[in-house]
Amino acid sequence: MRRTRGLFLGALLGAPLCLTPAITPALAQIPSFAGGPITGRDFAGVQFLQQPVAGTIHFAGTHIAHWSEGACRRLLITGRVRVRLAQYSFEAKRASVWIERVGEAEGKAIQQVFVYFDEVGTTAAASGAVSISAPRLPVRAMILLEAPIDLAADLVTDGRPQQRGRSAADAEFVLEAEDVLARVINRQLNPDAPPLTGLTQRRDGLPTAGELTRRLEGAPPAPIFARQGIISVSPGNVTVVSGETENAVMASDGVTVAYFDQSTRRTLQLTAQRAVIFLDPGPLADFARLSVEQVRGIYLEGDVTATDGKYTLRGPQIYYDLRANKAVLLDAVFWTYDERRRVPLYVRAESIRQESSQQFTATKAVFTNTAFFDPEFSIGASSVTITREDKVIPATPDSPAQVQTATTAEAKNVTLRAGSVPFFWWPYYRGDPELFPLKDFRFENRTGMGGSIKTRWNAHALMGRKPPEGFSSELIADLYFERGPALGTDTRWESENSKGRAFVYGLLPDRGDDRMPTGATVNRDTGVRGILTAEQRWRMSESWTLLAEGSYISDESFVPAYFESLGKNRREFTNRLLAQRTGENTVFTAQAKGSLNDFVANEYLLQSQGYSVAKLPEVAYVRLADDVLYESFPGSLTYFSEYRAGRLELQFDENTAASRGMNSLARAQRAFGITPTQSPGDALRAAGLTEDAVHRLDTRHELAAKIPWGPAIVTPFVVGRVTAYDDDFSSYNAGRGDDIRLWSAAGVRVSTTVSRVYEDVESRVLDLHRLRHVLEPNASVWIAGTSVESRLLPVYDESIEALADGAIAKVGLTQVLQTQRGGAGRWHSTDVLTLDTHVVVSSGDADPRGPIGRYYDFRPEYSNPGEYLVADAMWRVTDAFALTGSSVFDFDKNQQAMASTGLLIYHAPGFISGIDARYINSQDSTIISVGTQYDLTSKYAIALAGSYDATRGGIQGGGVEVRRRFASLMFGVNVGYNDISGETSLGFVLVPYGAVGEARISGIGASGTSIDGD
Repeated sequence: MRRTRGLFLGALLGAPLCLTPAITPALAQIPSFAGGPITGRDFAGVQFLQQPVAGTIHFAGTHIAHWSEGACRRLLITGRVRVRLAQYSFEAKRASVWIERVGEAEGKAIQQVFVYFDEVGTTAAASGAVSISAPRLPVRAMILLEAPIDLAADLVTDGRPQQRGRSAADAEFVLEAEDVLARVINRQLNPDAPPLTGLTQRRDGLPTAGELTRRLEGAPPAPIFARQGIISVSPGNVTVVSGETENAVMASDGVTVAYFDQSTRRTLQLTAQRAVIFLDPGPLADFARLSVEQVRGIYLEGDVTATDGKYTLRGPQIYYDLRANKAVLLDAVFWTYDERRRVPLYVRAESIRQESSQQFTATKAVFTNTAFFDPEFSIGASSVTITREDKVIPATPDSPAQVQTATTAEAKNVTLRAGSVPFFWWPYYRGDPELFPLKDFRFENRTGMGGSIKTRWNAHALMGRKPPEGFSSELIADLYFERGPALGTDTRWESENSKGRAFVYGLLPDRGDDRMPTGATVNRDTGVRGILTAEQRWRMSESWTLLAEGSYISDESFVPAYFESLGKNRREFTNRLLAQRTGENTVFTAQAKGSLNDFVANEYLLQSQGYSVAKLPEVAYVRLADDVLYESFPGSLTYFSEYRAGRLELQFDENTAASRGMNSLARAQRAFGITPTQSPGDALRAAGLTEDAVHRLDTRHELAAKIPWGPAIVTPFVVGRVTAYDDDFSSYNAGRGDDIRLWSAAGVRVSTTVSRVYEDVESRVLDLHRLRHVLEPNASVWIAGTSVESRLLPVYDESIEALADGAIAKVGLTQVLQTQRGGAGRWHSTDVLTLDTHVVVSSGDADPRGPIGRYYDFRPEYSNPGEYLVADAMWRVTDAFALTGSSVFDFDKNQQAMASTGLLIYHAPGFISGIDARYINSQDSTIISVGTQYDLTSKYAIALAGSYDATRGGIQGGGVEVRRRFASLMFGVNVGYNDISGETSLGFVLVPYGAVGEARISGIGASGTSIDGD
């Protein structure tokens, strides 16, 4: 079914069809409050206190229901919801929408919009853009319409969702959204008043947010049987025994006892072969229906089962003492389900005593997540108390009160068991089962470094304490058989306006050989070795943020040997204090930065420039896109400006290449261009660089115009930059430099968009339904000149010193083929083929800065000049098969500078594979990587991965892992080989279902301990 489009909703909402974009003082004439009742069904005559934003409104979804509440138009959108309000886009599961026209300005409608989203996220945006993801999100807007309101839906119906049948859930969502809007309106009318209850219409059977909060906060444990409850008995055979002090009802041949609490709607069902119900003395009118106040106790035996929907108890015998609010089971099984972690929890025990409707106590208990009598993995305890807690999240003006349920445990003499064999003991534990003290256990044996046992512990659980809100701490305790013990911690904390982390790890002492990534070994016979990193971020206000970070590493080979991934992927190890203020289009920063080490730990810094830069201090002020002619010609001329001042120092790496495993001339030359006995600092000094402090002032200014030219947009721009130093770097540039650099550039960008729709395209083979071809031709010409060439300046910042000059021209074309896939009721738009190509040519005085050319439109001075063709392509053959490719062809060498291609195939559920091939001409390197994962059966799965060096004709590395799923855990075996370091690995993987992370027992050549890279 084709989607209903455009003018339907424009007419439905009374939006004008022809609009113009001016905002006038007529906005001030819109009324603010008409005094209607606040029900949440409409805006009650209230206008939001925000300025209108010019733009369009677009709604799309699988199904849209629409109706009216007076002057307010209502929508409920379900199924693949997409909403665009001016420049903001959202995707969600459902959305409840209010739209009302509140005025106009020079013939253009002003629409007031409120949207309440369910499971919302913002659509993909450019790097640095704001993104949102939330289970519920209210959004309000005032839109000055520039085009008719747009609607896209497979099905449009008339009328409000009804609270019955298939639409009942949607009707409840609409009621919830109306509560939120009512609170938003009330908060605007009474900004200083606390949230009020009773402003919205009360719905029968549903408590208000305030009542829900009062009902659950600080509530005492609920009784097993409340006084107002009713007990019903359905026996096979029944005998009634009367006495002076007590009556008894004896049931046999199968009996069911049902309890119902009228106030909380809670039910409890008991089934057994036999039962005895003990009652107060006196006449017995109806033994099949009893009030709780009549019953003293209930005894059941023979295949006893008790369940209330949250808990299930099984045992041969059970006794409920209603007056004491207790229950006792012998040789019993307790079962519940952790909704947050989505795993079951079984407890087998010699006896289980129910203390309240939410609490049980067991002796000689065994925990597991399988109902089998002999689980593969379990936790034992001499005694344990299990409590199910309801935590209330109070209501806010934008969201209703919510209740989260969690299971906690308090256990003594805790043991971990593999089958029936205990392998770990801890005296006491209290808290969430997810926070069990032992979080990770590994055995490793690495070539050149020997065997080790590595463990991670929850520090607060070890102490039997609950961590503060937003705080977590892990204790790391390792033992290296040939090197000694190691201790550390990984601690994180977070509050509403701050966030931080500290990681500390050290060996006490360390003696042995470090196995480096190159495969070489470096002897270490020193004392304490380790690493310390810490950071803290504060949000001081809406505009100000503060960052403090620090790091210290004992020696240059510690990170490559123990934390290789940090050296490859982490941002710079440094010590820094940074204050930043962000305005509407301004950024101010002030920072002090430097390193405590005499070496560089980050591989990208070491292999590129060979040093770090200290800034003691530096301040910067940046203004983005100031609208110069905003009153007369808004958006036609924008101004960008930057200002920086600082004291800078180069900090060289003073450690030799051999100390990092580059112990051969070939390795040292290829990595750093030095001999094994030289350091990168030696090479930098030989080139004339020094570590002396330099003061630098820098300012950059750009003017850009936006000129419509038929269907195209022409953007001419000019740039000027002045950079001043207190040194002319004569020892580095042999006197050819200057202490002031003048740099300027001018250019023009031209772009347009052309599209065509082919309605008749249909292909089941290529999975095409309709086709849209989008062409985006673009071109730019840029020329720059400088008083000091960039190669004559030390590079303190790539974005300041390493600027291109000369002339560069680029001509490009981006093509996109779009289609619809999914079928009737599930149609969605897909980019089938994307092809981006452009050709770059440069003048002879534009010096290339690397072997692979790239052009950056937003700032051409960052580009790598040359003459080359760039092509990037992606083809989504089907929703389960995609091809990608990229190539840079160097016209100067008449060769490929770089090329890559890859494919990804989802063969079937549980079966995925991919191939990737990359070629880099300057390294004479071609690497082909393959991988696949396949579920052989419901219990067995296999994963394979490998890489092949096509240039040298050998396997670079590979691995295979086979996994077996058991009832309570997953067990796997993996084998791997790394030809670069010469290591072979054998590993064992153990993952109990519901555990956080996984416990690994790794073997020969397994990777070392790791933490998340930043």
